[in-house]
Amino acid sequence: MATETSSALSSIESNAVSDTSTATVITGTASTTQTLSQGSGVAISLQSLSGLTGTDLKEAIHSLYVEKVTSTSVTVVIASDPLKATISVGQSKKFDLNRDGTSDVEVKLNSVDGKDAETLAANINQRAIILPKGNHLVKFSFEPKSFKTGAFVSMITSFTLLSLILLPLAKKFVLRR
Repeated sequence: MATETSSALSSIESNAVSDTSTATVITGTASTTQTLSQGSGVAISLQSLSGLTGTDLKEAIHSLYVEKVTSTSVTVVIASDPLKATISVGQSKKFDLNRDGTSDVEVKLNSVDGKDAETLAANINQRAIILPKGNHLVKFSFEPKSFKTGAFVSMITSFTLLSLILLPLAKKFVLRR
């Protein structure tokens, strides 16, 4: 990793350790959108930093650094242990910050003008969107194909079982008349 990048990552982390209010905390439904220029970054954490000290505090802080900006993509470095990815406009990349096999943060590149990049970082277990000021109705829906298939199979099974039960009863009723 380039010396400039390593130096910037160290600076972001040390600033956040000395003043935790400079770190962006992304927990629960929180997300953050920031415009970062090439060569700039921000400290992020997936947990509250309140009450953390020493090694616990350092392990909770991750640095997001914009290493390179082009007209169509941005190269970001996320560091505790450095993770690096080049992301094109409209795409996102998931990162496993604590190396437990589960993605923790998703970084999406919303726009780039060759100089600055607008990124959206969100806790992976939640959804984040960017809205301009004003009132908005936001609807998230979860409609997996497996659910629709399961509902259809359940409906057919219920209809078949109901037919098997009601058909003999209907025959008995008709025969009695």
